[in-house]
Amino acid sequence: DFVANEGPKLQWYLTLKSWFSSNYVADWWEKYVYLRGRSPIMINSNYYICDSCFDWPTKVQTARAANIVCEMLAYSRLIEHEKLEPQLIKGLVPLCMEQYRRMFCTTRIPGLECDEIVHYDSADVRHIAVLYHGVWTAIDVYHNGQPLSAWQLEQQLEAMKVAVDAGAPPSAAEAAI
Repeated sequence: DFVANEGPKLQWYLTLKSWFSSNYVADWWEKYVYLRGRSPIMINSNYYICDSCFDWPTKVQTARAANIVCEMLAYSRLIEHEKLEPQLIKGLVPLCMEQYRRMFCTTRIPGLECDEIVHYDSADVRHIAVLYHGVWTAIDVYHNGQPLSAWQLEQQLEAMKVAVDAGAPPSAAEAAI
């Protein structure tokens, strides 16, 4: 019944959509599954990384975080400058990597029924947002256009911890996060 009735009509809609879209499902998936979804985002759809699965190079949390941030900044630059090699299925067929550009400098703004994705120009974003003991803090990760070293980032993170632990009021930029 489906093959004779609904199938041809739905196939026609997909064919029509293919004339105006590079991916017949991406925009529908994003809107109806991702942006209208109300399950917890952190565990269901966010990117995640591990600095080491079996062996920790250090037990100093800020040093580990600083190393992760350094690696993520390097990865971000690869994406930004289109230097990242495409992922391949079975080493032959390249996957669409269009979504990679939104891994960084992107946020999801909650809406009543449907959320909104906002992507910022990476030239304008020079910080990361860090949550520590319930306090959001903006940490600069660039100085004079250059990414900070892992050691410099560790110092920034340590200073943030001291300030939060001391009860220092947030800056105007941090209060806006």
